Order: sequence, then structure tokens, then C-alpha cells
Amino acid sequence: MRKEARSFRIDWIQMLTATDERFERPADFSAPRFLLSSLLPDSAEMDTFISIQIDGSEPAFDDLSGHCFLAHGLVERSQFEAHFKLEEDTILHQLPYFLLNYGGKIQLKEPQFLKQRMVEVTMNLYKYYEAQLLH
Repeated sequence: MRKEARSFRIDWIQMLTATDERFERPADFSAPRFLLSSLLPDSAEMDTFISIQIDGSEPAFDDLSGHCFLAHGLVERSQFEAHFKLEEDTILHQLPYFLLNYGGKIQLKEPQFLKQRMVEVTMNLYKYYEAQLLH
């Protein structure tokens, strides 16, 4: 048996067998920290990420910068500004939907392509719900 913490997809486990062996969990072990360390990028990958500048209200930033979706990408934060670095794929496909929750409480400063993506996502939502009114 390996003497280290590991994670497994539950749907891949085909059989379990009980034994007398025991795994002693280290005293400083944290399951959330362990799982996040396998999901989050290392510092070398962060150099290729894209900067995102957002202005907004302090309560919005408290929520935004503390959220597990963005907290790992927070580079710098002041009372009314935040700088994040994230992967381009995340910026294009996940971040716009997440940021919709903040409405007018935040303002995107850069990158320009994220602003354009927010317009596209919002327009698609508008068209979808507008069509629902006609049915």
C-alpha cells in the first residue's frame, strides 16, 4: 500500500476489499487543500495566464475574491480594484456566467475580449428569454 494521500474517481472503483492495514492520516492533512492542490495550476503555468482587471464595490470584491472559483487567481486587490490571472479557456467559457451574478456592482477594465464575451453571453440570454415570451 502506498504511504501517501491519493484521490480516486468513485465511478472507476470496481471492487473494494477490507484488510487489517490502516492508513494514518497526517495531523496537518486538509482534504480541501489536498484536492485543490491537484486542481489548481502551479506557478510556472500562472505565467501563461491572462490578466483580468475589475473595478467595483468593496462588498462585491469581498465576495468575488473569496470565492473558490477565483480566489486562486487573485494577484492583487485594493478596496475598489482587483487583478486576477486565469486561463484563457476559463475566461471565455466559465467566467462570463460567473460574473453575471454581480451585475452592475463590478466593471471589467480588461481584457477587451472578455468584455466582448460578456456582451455575447448577455445577448444570447436576452434572445433566449425574449423567444420564451413569444411562446
